[in-house]
Amino acid sequence: MAEKQFTILTIDDEAVVRASFRAYLEDRDYRVLEAENGRIGLQMFQEEPPDLVLLDLRLPEIDGLEVLASIRHRAPDVPVIVVSGTGVIGDVVRAVRLGAGNYLLKPIEDLTILGYAVEQALERARLLTENKRYQQRLEAEVEERTAELKLHQEHLEELVEERTRDLQREIVERQAAEASLRQSEQRFRDVAESASDWIWEMDQDLRFSYFSDRFHEIFHCTTAA
Repeated sequence: MAEKQFTILTIDDEAVVRASFRAYLEDRDYRVLEAENGRIGLQMFQEEPPDLVLLDLRLPEIDGLEVLASIRHRAPDVPVIVVSGTGVIGDVVRAVRLGAGNYLLKPIEDLTILGYAVEQALERARLLTENKRYQQRLEAEVEERTAELKLHQEHLEELVEERTRDLQREIVERQAAEASLRQSEQRFRDVAESASDWIWEMDQDLRFSYFSDRFHEIFHCTTAA
């Protein structure tokens, strides 16, 4: 897979500066766009967003700081290197506060300095983009996992509620069965106690589990413990 050819937009009102930058950068396989003032620079930026901007601060029509602010607002991830002939510290501070990644003072005698600044800015932008994508992927995975856990928890809660209802129903049914059995046993005992017949019950070990008073009076038996 071929490496991407980066596009650099130079916004500078000096044709000689733009030409020297173009010659140097194109020799290093960069694609270079040129704008001679701030208005054209912003128009070109909007029509074809570059990978990096080289920006002079002293521009006709629209001031460089205003151009910088507009670029940072439209595309905060695109690196901007200020290349200006003004060495006023106030301009440097304002440019950095507006989001300039670097500040080079013209004239640049050794263009390798420019090349190094461009490489560093593009590499930093690449790392920031990869980090943002990685964070987005992690956030998506966390959201997906959270949704799965939520569904799992909801399913468990439904199972617990269903089992609780089953147990409650089973308890009610067992209590009803026990009450019915007690009533049946009581009716049996009432009948047995009032009867003159011999009535008894034996368990599976042939031990007396119940006998009527009439039976007891005759045989003097005892029930199993």
